[in-house]
Amino acid sequence: TAREGARSGPDLDFETLARLDGTLVILMGMHCLETIAARLMEAGKSPDTPAAVIMEGATPGQRSVRAPLRDLAQRAVEAGLKAPAVIVIGKVAGLKLLAEETAVPKASPLAEEDVFPGGEKGPLAGVRVGVTGSRSFVEHLSARLSQEGARAEDLGFLEIRPLPGQLPDFSGWDWLVFTSPNGVSLFQKAMRKERRDLRCLAGKKIAAIGPGTAAALEEAGLYPDFVPEIHDAAHLGEGLCRRMLERREEGNARGALFLRAAAGSAQLPQAFARCHIPFLDWPLYGTGVDREAVRAAKERMEGRPAPDYLIFGSASGVRAWFDETKGLFPPEGGTPGKEPVYVCMGPACAAQFRALSDRPFLTAERSSADGIVDCLKEEEERRRASEEGRINGRRRLEWRRICRDFGG
Repeated sequence: TAREGARSGPDLDFETLARLDGTLVILMGMHCLETIAARLMEAGKSPDTPAAVIMEGATPGQRSVRAPLRDLAQRAVEAGLKAPAVIVIGKVAGLKLLAEETAVPKASPLAEEDVFPGGEKGPLAGVRVGVTGSRSFVEHLSARLSQEGARAEDLGFLEIRPLPGQLPDFSGWDWLVFTSPNGVSLFQKAMRKERRDLRCLAGKKIAAIGPGTAAALEEAGLYPDFVPEIHDAAHLGEGLCRRMLERREEGNARGALFLRAAAGSAQLPQAFARCHIPFLDWPLYGTGVDREAVRAAKERMEGRPAPDYLIFGSASGVRAWFDETKGLFPPEGGTPGKEPVYVCMGPACAAQFRALSDRPFLTAERSSADGIVDCLKEEEERRRASEEGRINGRRRLEWRRICRDFGG
């Protein structure tokens, strides 16, 4: 333990410690890390000795830096590491186990709830991903990211709030239109509550905005007749109107019932209005902000660097994030100088992000969890290729310098 001395810094026998061939593990030494490193080197410890600082070890918040002893204090400051932390000096600090990308086990009920540890292998191993949005979206996408090795962090505080009232009469509509898994889930609950069984849907056709919504329908035994190739409200409306106009020419089309969020995209009803096709926009739920979840998310972010990526799954999720965090990441008290790469799921989400922020962002081509995963994989491949090119370029320059110095 590094106890603070009266005048000369930590009260340690640096002469003896510098001669030891083993690895030094120093507790409670972060307040005098620079002095410890300097005193060890003055006593004869090689400045090239492998060293590391591990903050919040064996917890979901574990962070670490590795560097030669001469650079350790500066690297720890740059990374924003602070107590509680362990200082490791010696050969052990050079082992891969201490790398920042190492997955760490869950260590508490809080970790079980808020962190989805990734694996040690996979195309996204070592990547930290913050997921915003509703509880169901966070859990679904986080599980998918974890399968690819990423470490997903729960930054969701969007609440799904069912609206009162009964479902409408289905008899006057040819199509039932769903735009989210949440809408499918609430529709099922309302059907059970009102004691309506699937026979009342006989002859109805069903449309889903994308594969996630389609999968939720299929789990309920309802197989969609139409899913647009591009998964947003505009293409859902345009594609469905074309199909309905074809049936109208056959004398067999009436209209569509939208079962979705109260703040759903206006592009869906606009497409029907342009084509003069009857529709009923029936809100099943609204969205709101869970204040306790906001507080918990901000506490988890405080003093920690931003994740590598921050995911938005809907326009409402983007609005909630910027309303509640003012778009700043990391929050006050966090490590400055780094922002995540923002990623939007689909064009509607991207349009909302663009309206609220001038920060650069990525857009997943497919509005689904798999689309997000593919987007992150492609970006990580691009980053690795760029890093390899930079390293190889540095090596070539070094080789040319060596050849020049030796007359090669």
